[in-house]
Amino acid sequence: MSDAPVVAERVVLNWHNFLSSASTWELEDWQRYIDQCVKMRFNTLMVHAYGNNPIFSFRFNGQEKPVGYLATTREGRDWGTQHVNDIRRLVGGEIFSAPVFGASVALVPAADRVSAAQALMQKVFRHARSRGMHITFALDVDTDSANPQGIIQTLPESARISGGGLQLPNPDTPEGYAYFKAQVSQLLDLYPEIDRLTAWFRGYGTPWCDLKVEEFPEGWQAEYEAALERNTDVKNSKMAPSVFTISRIVRAFGKALVEVGRDDVELSGGSWWPWRFVNEADAFFPPQASVIPLDWPGFDTPENYRPAKSGRKIIPILWAHHDDYTYLGRPYTPFENFSGMLKERGVAGYGIIHWTMRPLDLYFKSLSEQVWSTTENMPVRESCDRMAARSFGESAREPGGEYLYRFVTEAPMFGRETGNRFMDQPLAAPDESVAGMRRRLELLERIDGNALAPEGRSHLAYFRDFEKFMLEFFESHLAYERTEELIKQGAFDDARKVIAKANPEAVISRFVRAASHGEISRGEEALVISLNLRWLPTIVSARQALGLEPVRIMFAPTHHEPLAQGPGSNTFHMDAERRIWKVMGEKETKAKIVKHGDGYLLQADDPLKLGLGPIMGHKLVDGRYAVKTRPESNGYPTEFNVTKGSLILALEPGEMGALGAVAIEAVQEKADK
Repeated sequence: MSDAPVVAERVVLNWHNFLSSASTWELEDWQRYIDQCVKMRFNTLMVHAYGNNPIFSFRFNGQEKPVGYLATTREGRDWGTQHVNDIRRLVGGEIFSAPVFGASVALVPAADRVSAAQALMQKVFRHARSRGMHITFALDVDTDSANPQGIIQTLPESARISGGGLQLPNPDTPEGYAYFKAQVSQLLDLYPEIDRLTAWFRGYGTPWCDLKVEEFPEGWQAEYEAALERNTDVKNSKMAPSVFTISRIVRAFGKALVEVGRDDVELSGGSWWPWRFVNEADAFFPPQASVIPLDWPGFDTPENYRPAKSGRKIIPILWAHHDDYTYLGRPYTPFENFSGMLKERGVAGYGIIHWTMRPLDLYFKSLSEQVWSTTENMPVRESCDRMAARSFGESAREPGGEYLYRFVTEAPMFGRETGNRFMDQPLAAPDESVAGMRRRLELLERIDGNALAPEGRSHLAYFRDFEKFMLEFFESHLAYERTEELIKQGAFDDARKVIAKANPEAVISRFVRAASHGEISRGEEALVISLNLRWLPTIVSARQALGLEPVRIMFAPTHHEPLAQGPGSNTFHMDAERRIWKVMGEKETKAKIVKHGDGYLLQADDPLKLGLGPIMGHKLVDGRYAVKTRPESNGYPTEFNVTKGSLILALEPGEMGALGAVAIEAVQEKADK
């Protein structure tokens, strides 16, 4: 009862964008998450909304801001989301009961998706407030999708700025300010529980942040130069112009909060790369605005953080894992002496960004324990012992704690959730990682499962199978990496032998087995899909390149989202035999896709040449290939010579009618090849 927090700000942030993020959660998932965060004594729920996220839109000058989709396996393309016809046919698909994966609010008719998504988040925020949590809403302000041109074009020219090929609203004009005030007013009407509003930006590469000083509106240049004279430490900063432009939006938000009667809402600005923008924000932001840097990397480097000269609040957001290259496996190792680090850097607290949860739990628990007076700066090793006693059972405190400590300090981190491929760079330190997995499995064998309660046995079984999943993943992916090297060398026979050692189907099944101990989460379900659509196809494609598996191409509609950022480009079809087909639609073929019976056909109204090959871009080995078309076309060649890596299918209008699918298979001309 005498315990107390060392810092006031303790924030959790599940970032909307992936299938494995909160984008696919139901209300029950949000409620469970919030309740667990409260148990771990976090006190702020933070949500970030890209400009195309349907959880917020607004009306201005008679127009509605366009928005996109929450990610599903049928719609939505943000950051590498891939599509497939039926998730129940994927490897491990028995865990699914419906053909499409996504939040129920994302599966409603298109006309209802905004109202459904917003109704969900209203319930989420109400639940968080009922548990005593604060609500921080980070709203994108600088990207293309955050600056709807149809609405902005309704402003008079005098209220617009030209930047990055777009028109931007000038918040220092009456009409431009009214545009920003409308957003603040409607956001808080929609979600009155919000008590911190954060203008979120990139720092470069967006229309706002790439504005040059000479492009500033009248009056800005003089104010900018004066601010630099007062803050000479940022005078030569490359980030200074962009943070200055964002500061104008932050000021407009602050003014609007007062005018709409919500001066109880804290004003803030946030971005990545703290050492590139925190000092600049301190120089240009209005005095009441706090700063939220999404730290990557560098919190353990003191010179990246210095107390703000103005004394303004700084709340760094730390990463539990990272969407690029450290997404799966262990979390980052929690900081030792974390409370001391916070004090040394003069910050008001901390937050944690993440997407999935298990097995990231220890990262959250360790940092949380370190910022309370009775457990301040508790060593990570001690947190591991405590978690082992809670998770496995008191009898497993010592071996379980040793295992968890080795896991959180030694286990690999791998994979990315952005882009078309789950792995697009070599595995790091594979030999060391594999040896570590084997050692940790031996350590788990020291825990007597018969002495544990059922819940403890379930936790133990999870870690055993998760270690085996990582081990089998490394073995299969290393076989793929070696295959790629052999293909480049032209050693195709050796490559065929090596790729046979890769068994991604068994690896995915092992992940399903691990995740099924206890209650499988939405994030784990989504990772099953991600491995099926972003890792398995890469290995299948290598098999196809070596003539070990037919190339299967199907022509059917594909869905693409104009507002998506870093969109995934692949659509797959899993047939009843669980064979994977690459789907090509009008965007991919530049030809018509027409409905035909229960399916679709590619129709060539003009002469058309299609280069067809393995489904993830590998080159076919030179040789003869049998070609099967669906429907079958009399008189069309059934064998082709391939000499430049892909089969060129030339279609003349009416020559073979419309085409539904193509399968390309190597011709075995000699028994010894």
